[in-house]
Amino acid sequence: NVSPDNDAFYSFAIDAEGSIYAGTGFYELCGFSFCDFGDIYRSNNGGTAWQRIAGKLDDYVYGLAVNANGRVFAGTREGIFRSFAEFWHKISPNNTRSLFVHPATDAVFAGTSGGIWRSDDEGETWIFARPSSTVTSFVYASSGKLFAATEADGVLASDDDGETWNPQNTGLSNIDVRALAFSSQTGRLFAGTQGAGVFRSVELTTSIIKITGEIPQRFTLEQNYPNPFNPSTVIRFQLPVSSQVKLHIYNITGQLVRTLINALISAGQHQTVWDGLSDNGERLPSGVYLYRIEAGDFRATRRLVMVK
Repeated sequence: NVSPDNDAFYSFAIDAEGSIYAGTGFYELCGFSFCDFGDIYRSNNGGTAWQRIAGKLDDYVYGLAVNANGRVFAGTREGIFRSFAEFWHKISPNNTRSLFVHPATDAVFAGTSGGIWRSDDEGETWIFARPSSTVTSFVYASSGKLFAATEADGVLASDDDGETWNPQNTGLSNIDVRALAFSSQTGRLFAGTQGAGVFRSVELTTSIIKITGEIPQRFTLEQNYPNPFNPSTVIRFQLPVSSQVKLHIYNITGQLVRTLINALISAGQHQTVWDGLSDNGERLPSGVYLYRIEAGDFRATRRLVMVK
């Protein structure tokens, strides 16, 4: 047990340096009634020792997040508390239950009892991004897609860094979702529901990396490398314009075995990795496979060889 105290712990965050932050909640007698408070602790040595960096915030700390500059955000029902050196001040929005800092844009997302808010300037101003029921958690997939769990609208997904959000609930028997997790090893999303168990996404999510922002002159699908490969190979392609891209893997008989990409991709040179798994997460046998891209009117197919 490495707890700094015996309060109830509601949230954690880890910054880029590996420091751990813990948010608590407790109540004390205030006159003839009880008042809710929250503390924030930080450990710089893996949880062996803890320092209280914020004491008696106005409410329980339901959400914590730290941006690339080391600024800490603490979400409570009374608002978001933001660190400034050793000081803290309260900013909007209220009724915050979850917080998230986007790893690519450093935008701060607040999940509230009324929906999703986004700030692009460290909490100075906020944009109401999506009305919804209570947003309980956020998770970021290696493909660049952002997900949010809600208590009455299921899983919401954003492909544009949180500008727009759409439900992604096909197959969920209960859309009261309280927790989300993403497995970078399998590319699957996991949703924990209220009373209906855990659901796993059917489609694997693949990481897409933009190599350069220079705009190519034409569509190109390059030969994968290494080839032959084991256990994974890189596939690069070029887009002269933003396009809806589909990148599929087929076995030698023409059977679709894996969908690597089915998303709107910006212009530029991009790469993705195939790990030799099928859409079911099963390791495929050695042999010759085909990879095919569809982007606008462009179509191209190449061969690759997996060996073991």
